[in-house]
Amino acid sequence: MDRTAWIAVIICSLGMMLWWQKFGQIKPPTQAEKETAAAEGSPVEKDPSTPATDKTQSSEAKSPSEAAANTVKAETFSIKLGQIRFEFTNLGGGIKQAELLDQTKIMGQEGDYITLNAFADHPIGALTTGPGDFESTIYEIKERTENSVTFAGTTSKGFHVEKHYTLGHKNAAGDEDPHLVHLEVKISNPGKQSLSSRYFLYAGAAVPIAVDQSTKEQPSKASAYSPTYYFLKDKGGFEFENVSHFLGSMFGQAKPYEEIQARELNWAGVSSQFYTIIVEPLELADLPLWASAFEIKGDLSDSGKSKDKAHGIQTAIGLPELSLPAGESRTFSYEIYVGPKEYARLNALGDDRTLVMNYDGIPIFGWILGWAIKPLAAFLIKALVWMKGVVGQFGFAIILITIMIRIVIWPLYAKSTRTMKRMSKLTPKMKELKEKYKDDPQRMNQETMQLYRDYKINPAGGCLPMFVQMPIFLGFYRMLFNAVELRHQSFLWVEDLSMPDTLFHIPFLNNIPFNLLPLLMAVTMIIQMQITPKSGDKAQQRIFMFMPVFFLFICYNFASALALYWTTQNIFSIGQTWLMNKLPEPELKKTKSQKKAGGGFLSRMQAQAEAQQKKQKTLGERGQRHSPKKKKKKN
Repeated sequence: MDRTAWIAVIICSLGMMLWWQKFGQIKPPTQAEKETAAAEGSPVEKDPSTPATDKTQSSEAKSPSEAAANTVKAETFSIKLGQIRFEFTNLGGGIKQAELLDQTKIMGQEGDYITLNAFADHPIGALTTGPGDFESTIYEIKERTENSVTFAGTTSKGFHVEKHYTLGHKNAAGDEDPHLVHLEVKISNPGKQSLSSRYFLYAGAAVPIAVDQSTKEQPSKASAYSPTYYFLKDKGGFEFENVSHFLGSMFGQAKPYEEIQARELNWAGVSSQFYTIIVEPLELADLPLWASAFEIKGDLSDSGKSKDKAHGIQTAIGLPELSLPAGESRTFSYEIYVGPKEYARLNALGDDRTLVMNYDGIPIFGWILGWAIKPLAAFLIKALVWMKGVVGQFGFAIILITIMIRIVIWPLYAKSTRTMKRMSKLTPKMKELKEKYKDDPQRMNQETMQLYRDYKINPAGGCLPMFVQMPIFLGFYRMLFNAVELRHQSFLWVEDLSMPDTLFHIPFLNNIPFNLLPLLMAVTMIIQMQITPKSGDKAQQRIFMFMPVFFLFICYNFASALALYWTTQNIFSIGQTWLMNKLPEPELKKTKSQKKAGGGFLSRMQAQAEAQQKKQKTLGERGQRHSPKKKKKKN
């Protein structure tokens, strides 16, 4: 990349740093604080991230329905379908957790699998009346088969609820997906009086993926920094917020929860870096949602030394407001996806659920170039999976795709390099102009443009590769960041392409991890900059020399797949530049006709400047003609 491209990438990297930076946190009151506050008689603010007081066990008088519910014992059971095992509970009547049997927490550690919703206090499909207020009804297991279960129970408000879960539902392509669950909720009024209430369906909780990868023997290095989102897709588009939205940041204050009114809700849910839970109401309606962050129990930070706590996020989707006369009922249907964020699998679900990948979720550049980043990232992940099927390893697939991209943009790179070489030859003449017109910036700019026209040089030509490479780089970055396909995929010395390639820790430098690929990336950047044609003054050149150090700092703990991509493209660029330097030097000839030379952007700017000068001259002449003349005095 040329220097202008480096500047753009720096701006982008700063934006990404700001985006992922972890700001202040809020913490719910501990149990000891609650007990102390209760003993002192002081009120304790309700924490929406924790369940409300169990309504069936409160000291208030219990209704007959609650008393009947207490006769049923809480129990859990599992149903396995394909490579996923669902654990159901009749306490809340839902999916307590889902164990992905093809996704281990630690590479090579069989039997310890990624488990979604494991850190939540409530099952997916539980009923809630608002943030932190959960119905704790213990349901009866009415029916159970090898791929379905039906719960029946009565809520504290007197509604009779039946929930029927069917596993292995068919996706939009007509294929059965073991991660897809069909839920049918039937709510009836068995009493003699009308009942009304507002309920939400709990969509589950997500935690940073590094938390699931942590063990006492191998603590996570990034437990509090992997992003966790809640999101919704409705008539207004796709919206999402991460955990820092609740914990507080420089852009906003901490908040305990958030309530949203969706317009014709398509689907909503929660997501971590590689996994997601999506709940889709099968009937479009204007529905409310609530979401909140919660502190994950236990200290899962680096080696247990940090006081920071990891946080998860949870959300619930509102049901249409219930107002049931005696003897009537209403039925609501949902489609629940619980599984990895595999692009092909999400694409097969239909209804734009690939938006969960959040490919354009990059500050500044995502807003400007999102229209290009999303399709590029989608194309790249499909090409990467296809290429892996050909070569057998994702590492080689990344290298080959990077080389193919560089070959495609070779003509732009060659044109950019030749333009920079010709501009470097103009440096002495540019210095003369700066010295000659140092007190007249406007004239200096005019003469500079004329100089470009005289030698048929378009200074914007050096920026052409940037406009192509930036969306590709950002698309590659977002694609690799969320590519669960790369998780636990090894390459050469890299054990996991989705994580940094740490070889060992440096003891005398506070156990800083030694990541080889980012170091190779920085070295290749230095070599590339050394053989690239120089332009600009010495101060600019010195600034550019700090770029490798800057990017080493930015990318040191990024996924090794991204460092592999960048290192490969640097090596290829070095080869391109070496070949270009072997070609004959471009000649710098002054054109004979200034008017015909250097059309386009510079020509238009020069024409506008000349027209402006001519206009000012004409106005001056008119002013002189119409100015009052002094009469001569007669003797």
